[in-house]
Amino acid sequence: MRIQVPPISLAFALPADLKVGPSPLDEEKLRLATGGYLQQKLKDVYPTFQGLNWSFTSFENEMSDPEAKFQVRLWAKVGAFFENGTTVDEDEVVDHIISQLHDKSYLPTISKMMDTDSSLAKATNVQACLLERSDQHTTPGVASVRVCNVFVAFTMPKCQNEPSAADYLALAESTQKFYFSQLEKKFDTFRDLRIAVRRSLFGKHNAYDLIVEWEVVADFVPNEAGTVPGKHWLGQSLIRTDLNKYYKEHVLELKGTPFAQAGSMFIDTGSVESCA
Repeated sequence: MRIQVPPISLAFALPADLKVGPSPLDEEKLRLATGGYLQQKLKDVYPTFQGLNWSFTSFENEMSDPEAKFQVRLWAKVGAFFENGTTVDEDEVVDHIISQLHDKSYLPTISKMMDTDSSLAKATNVQACLLERSDQHTTPGVASVRVCNVFVAFTMPKCQNEPSAADYLALAESTQKFYFSQLEKKFDTFRDLRIAVRRSLFGKHNAYDLIVEWEVVADFVPNEAGTVPGKHWLGQSLIRTDLNKYYKEHVLELKGTPFAQAGSMFIDTGSVESCA
């Protein structure tokens, strides 16, 4: 059973000192974080809820208008899926979705979403080297590109204790499989990938309960036709991916770990120049 919600308008007032409007990547982070939140809210109320189609049909930027009350306005398209044979009140479901989306107190501001790197750097409870660091080996003819400061953040309201080393390992292995398939599509020169947890921060911070920083080593074999990305390009490639696929198939599917209960997430990157 599918319930389609009429287009919903969302408007945001951004900080006065923000001179540049949200980028397409910011829009994608907001879409994923909002969709994850909404999905969790529907699960809490409707046991037969199965999934959600969520997208922005338009993204209007009014940063150039100093008189505008809201600098960003979005139009959202939402479709909710329930088990076949389910009896639910469609109007009630639509009203519930609209009320959740109009209560934007759950949404982190864009400025908060972008300060993950500095938050980890200042945190006193950062766990360093939870897992063995990525391999340091070098192979003749292979160009290895190493980046850090690639983050994933989760809301995990039901998780009382930090995930275990085994939980982090399961997430790293699942993330590695996902990124391998993504980089394989983007670069003809790509050959291999290794991912390890570099640091983590557990506890409510900027609307998220857990932040993980990855250390990533990608191997490429240079050729005349293909390109070997630099650190910045690789870092951007790791976050400009199918985030919805990652969330649904590589995070929520980690049954038996706290990540299976993740309500929402976003992926971000800071400076990728150093892994010191």
